[in-house]
Amino acid sequence: MAQRDKLIFVDFDVLFDTAHASAKYILKKYPKSKYIRKDAYEWTPYFFRCKILTRESFNPIEMLLKEEYVDQADSLYEELRSRHWGEILAKSPQTDIVKLINSSYGDYGYTIHVNCSRLEEQTFIERLKQDWRAEMDIDNAKKYFSLFVYNMDTLMDRVSNIDGKSLYIYYHKPNFVNFKERLLKESVLPLGMSNTIAFIEPYRGFELPDDSDMTPNDMEVDVNDNVTGISI
Repeated sequence: MAQRDKLIFVDFDVLFDTAHASAKYILKKYPKSKYIRKDAYEWTPYFFRCKILTRESFNPIEMLLKEEYVDQADSLYEELRSRHWGEILAKSPQTDIVKLINSSYGDYGYTIHVNCSRLEEQTFIERLKQDWRAEMDIDNAKKYFSLFVYNMDTLMDRVSNIDGKSLYIYYHKPNFVNFKERLLKESVLPLGMSNTIAFIEPYRGFELPDDSDMTPNDMEVDVNDNVTGISI
């Protein structure tokens, strides 16, 4: 096997659910805020994870805000990332994709390159007891065999030479034009012509309800009882 075939590209957010931690941080730091939807403080753990996976935007703060304040979500999220990102990383749940990568690649000579967007993420990875390499803003995929991608919207803009790869796309709504039907956005469809594409679920066994009008009172399931292992 060529050296290129031994290298795996993984976006940091594929491994650690920073969206989950970011939203939780805001709710805890600003209790009873006039800017935040009142029902957000009452979401059960299961419902909260459903909201994270089915949110419209990559920005997790947007789903918390009242409609009249949604336009402030980007500035709030950027402030969170620039001033409190170390705290967020410390509370970010590990996805089941970590287990998948370790079991599928760890003992077979593969090298995992974790693509970090902030120095705090690079430091976080370097401190872990994992045989991974943390790199800042990887912009060339030529040497990689497989890519685990969190944000498909920006992939072609931030990474070149995406051709002949296995792409594993993080399964959450922001990556799709139709989430339930698993229909990718038109802008990324050309990638399917020259690459093999699969969807990877961050939490194995986690079932989203069919009813899009779900309410917190319907979601009293203990999320920890539903999440074990890995699924592609």
